[in-house]
Amino acid sequence: MYFRILFMSKQDSNAFQISKSYLIIWKFIDFAYFSSY
Repeated sequence: MYFRILFMSKQDSNAFQISKSYLIIWKFIDFAYFSSY
């Protein structure tokens, strides 16, 4: 639901950039978390 709100405001390029960086950050955290095991 959170991402749906972010993507609904895609016309606002600023919000779209923020959502893109959030996805990148979460992927990085995911990778770091799983590679530590």
